[in-house]
Order: sequence, then C-alpha cells, then structure tokens
Amino acid sequence: MKAAVYIAWRYLFSKSQQSVVNLIAYITLSVIVVATAALLIVLSAFSGLKEYSLSYAEQSGPEYTVVGEKNGVFEIAPEQVGWLIDADIEVTPLLKKQAVIQWDEGTAVGWFEGYPLGAGASGALLYGVSEPSKDSLLINLALYRQSGLHPDDSRALSVSVPKRSDRALSVGVGSSPLNTASGRVSGVFQSAASDQAPIVVLDYSRALGLLGLNQGWWVTQLNLSNPSLDESELRVLVAQVFGEAVVLRSRAESNAALFKLLNSEYVATYVIFTLILILALFNLAGALNVILLDKQQQLPVFKQLGMTPAAIRTVFFLLGWFQVAFGTLVGVLLGASIVWMQALFGWVKVAPGLAYPVSLEFSQISLVAVTLLVLGAISSSVALLVAPPLKRC
Repeated sequence: MKAAVYIAWRYLFSKSQQSVVNLIAYITLSVIVVATAALLIVLSAFSGLKEYSLSYAEQSGPEYTVVGEKNGVFEIAPEQVGWLIDADIEVTPLLKKQAVIQWDEGTAVGWFEGYPLGAGASGALLYGVSEPSKDSLLINLALYRQSGLHPDDSRALSVSVPKRSDRALSVGVGSSPLNTASGRVSGVFQSAASDQAPIVVLDYSRALGLLGLNQGWWVTQLNLSNPSLDESELRVLVAQVFGEAVVLRSRAESNAALFKLLNSEYVATYVIFTLILILALFNLAGALNVILLDKQQQLPVFKQLGMTPAAIRTVFFLLGWFQVAFGTLVGVLLGASIVWMQALFGWVKVAPGLAYPVSLEFSQISLVAVTLLVLGAISSSVALLVAPPLKRC
C-alpha cells in the first residue's frame, strides 16, 4: 500500500512527455477547482440570504409565544402574568383575530388587536395618540397607505368579525351574522411586523365585545421576550403557571413554514449543484483513462516489482483521488477568499447600499470537501473498471 501511495503521489506532480496528456490533466484539475469554489460560493450565498430572511422573523416576532392548545382564546389572570414578570421575562398579552376592515372607499382583510393589563401596541407611533379609546382606534402604516385615513380625517373605519356560536347561526330579518366596531382613526403606528397586513388596534373592552366574550382577561397569545431562563426551564415554568391548556412555541416553531421553506431550498440548491459536479467529474474519468494509456508501457515494470493487478489499480485510483483532493483544497481556498472579500468589500450589490449577504461556516466547507472526495472516489473507481490497459494486467 505504501508503494502504491508513493507512486500515485509522484505521478500527481510528474509531467508526461505528451503535451496533450499534460493539458488534459490541467483541464481536469481546473474543472475540479472551479466546481469546488462554485459550490462553496453558492452555499455561502444562500446561507447568507437565509440569515438575512430570518432576521426579519426575529424582528417581527417574539422569542417565545404562549398560545392556546387549540389556537383559540384562553383566559389569564393578572397574577399569572406577574409570576412570569417576577422571573425576569417581558410579557405582552395580546388578543388578536382576523377581521374584515371597511371604510368609505374600500375593504381589506386584516387583523384587529386588543391589549389587556395596560399593554400597548408593539411598534413605533408615527402620528396621533398611542392608545385607542371607546370611540377611536389605531391603524398600522400598511392600512394607512391603503385607506388614506389619518387622525385629522372625520371618516370612520369599521372592523367586523363573524359572531361566535357553537351552532349554525340563524339570521333573522334585519340582523347580521357579524359583530362590528367602528370609530375614527386617532393614531398611526409602524408595527414590528413586515407591515404588509392591515392591523387595527381597538380598546380592549371593544375587542372583547367583537368576539362576544365576557369581561375578563382573554387573550389569543402571550408574547415572551428576553427570558433569563433557557428553553427547557421556561417550558417548565409556563406549564406550572398555566397548566396544560396552553402551548409554548419558540420563534422557530412559530415560523416553522418559513424555516422549512428555506431549509428545503438550501437542500435543493445543494442537490442541483451536486448533479452538476457529477457531470464535471466525468472529466476525471476521461483523464484517468488517458493517463493510463500514457503509462501503459510502465505496467509490466510494476508487475516485475511484485505488484498485483489490484495494487496497480490502487495506484491509479489514488492518483485520481489525489487530483480531486488537491483540486478541492485549492477550490475551497479560492471560494473562501471570494466569499470573504464579498463580506468585506460588498462587491455584489442587491440594491444601492446593500451588499449581497454571504455567510461562510465550517459545516459548509466540510460538506463541500466530503462531497467532492466521495464523488471523486466513485468517479475514479468507475473509470478504472472500464480501463482497457488494466484489463490486460
């Protein structure tokens, strides 16, 4: 085995007397280098884009959310919230449901929110007052752009939701299957979310009336931020405070669809480029056959040295694998340098002032290296199985 490794290593750096053989070897090495660098750059670019996309989820959503077991409305007590606050957890109770929002000129499907226990709307106030009243409401920037309503406008805006009932609604003449609350806009805020969905913030008592709930502290979720406990300890605390009627969701669980989509795209990108690598490594199989034809006059010498046909195959297998390993090393260094320069200088721009995000991790380098080495070993083995000079050994 040592002899096979030594001979293969010498063959890797030796030149043939035939210039065309040297040219084919250089082209094969160049293809491996470029393919390795391309795969690493693409994975780094997609990883950076993934982190950039997830940063919006981190900005628009809390770290943890307590929701009802059936995603419905559940009742809380002020002392329960107090216990969480005593554990150094920022708590924002929220009653939020989808609704039909209407004004003079149009209609939109969005959300209405109500905040109990003195909590306020999340986001920055842009204009007007920061809290709704019995006859006024707040809207977010998306709804302001869509409706044109503002605090100086005398026009009213209404919010409607279906009436709650365990049975089919029997609607009489002149009655409506909807509960409606209306009022003038008293403030415009920019919500922490991406501001694409219209949102109306109502006085909490009016929000309860819309859903037909009795007076109390009813919520659809509790947003928890900056917990001093780790996730397992937090889950134990939430179970102790609220029992089994609620579920604690992390940010990843709340955005499971987004995480799944990004991970699926990452895997799909890797698979597509791996298929391209397989095609590129056909060059290695062809190069090995050309090298074998060039070295076939030396095969009897190997036999006279006592090498078996299997040992001779090992020499050329290792030669192909060394070519892949050397090309992978150079390609990784080249790709990592390009990614590092993009992160440092931002040559490729997504928009003016915004460089294309990239993220290089050791796991990506390991994945690229293992992929190339495994595919290189398979390509070398397949090439040697059909090599005519070795069949005559």
